[in-house]
Amino acid sequence: MSSSPPSTRRRPSNPGRSAATGKSTKRTKSNKSTKSGGTGRRRTSKPARTPAKPTPVGYNTDSIRVGSSSDRFVGRRQEIRRQEGARRLRVVLALTVVSLLAVSAIGVLNSELADVDTVTVVGNARTPVDDVVAATSILAGMPLLDLDLAGAESGVEELPWVRKADVERRLDGEIIVRVTEREPVLALPVVGPGAGAGAGDGDVGSGRHVLIDQLGQQLELVNGPPDGFLPVVGVEASGRPGESAPEETGLILSLIQSLPPSLIDQVSAMTVSEGDLYLELASGGRANVGDSSLLGEKIQALETVLARVDLACVSMIDLRVPSAAAVRRVESAEGACL
Repeated sequence: MSSSPPSTRRRPSNPGRSAATGKSTKRTKSNKSTKSGGTGRRRTSKPARTPAKPTPVGYNTDSIRVGSSSDRFVGRRQEIRRQEGARRLRVVLALTVVSLLAVSAIGVLNSELADVDTVTVVGNARTPVDDVVAATSILAGMPLLDLDLAGAESGVEELPWVRKADVERRLDGEIIVRVTEREPVLALPVVGPGAGAGAGDGDVGSGRHVLIDQLGQQLELVNGPPDGFLPVVGVEASGRPGESAPEETGLILSLIQSLPPSLIDQVSAMTVSEGDLYLELASGGRANVGDSSLLGEKIQALETVLARVDLACVSMIDLRVPSAAAVRRVESAEGACL
């Protein structure tokens, strides 16, 4: 019995094709599956997962609040509303307290506890206290809040001797009136009845006089020329305290404020004639100052003349042009003074 040699099957070189037809084996299988009722689905690849971010070192993952973002926003909004409500409540309470205190203070000030008790006058030397109190129009028992302090000050300043007044209101019921009085610098003869026989014709030293301050206001009537003031001839006042002195008084006041003490001792009187001011010299003669222009230069020129010129027989020193002061003498042919 002879054995037949084993048959060998040759493997096709292209596994996708059959040896007889040369068609693709996969396509044939697909067709077969189609014929057998298969669906022909294809596999889809799954999306790759995003790698998780590493947790930073030292970060506490237990403190992370778990919940949606809308819940966190709602909680935060409610917290803000609670804080705003508390703030408004504090403001309302503060305003209420302030209002109550203000109402209480007004009630106390309008009560008898805040009435005027006394009026105290300070700084008056020549003005009577009663005159000052009456000029304020403030009476005991008046409510402190109803007082017109500005009107009280104006009333006191209308008094002849008062230059400035300051009225202070205190909660204890005391009213303090601080008075600044005027200073007299001049005395003028008074014209009219009771002024004296020589007051109208320039006779210095007789009749009544009125004191004048540095602003030209009449202050007070006095009998006779007061001591310490240079006599004035040629200007007369009305003698009514509180009124202004005549216009010519301004020239005299300007000269008095400019004269140094060394010259005041050499002047015996002042005379106003035809708009010019004359200084009557104690050594004899007079100095014509003229108007109020260049007073400083005129006074300096007079000091020079009195110090360097022989005053014998001098009748007039003309200072109207201070840079060219002129000296006029009156003497006889024999050289004797006239």
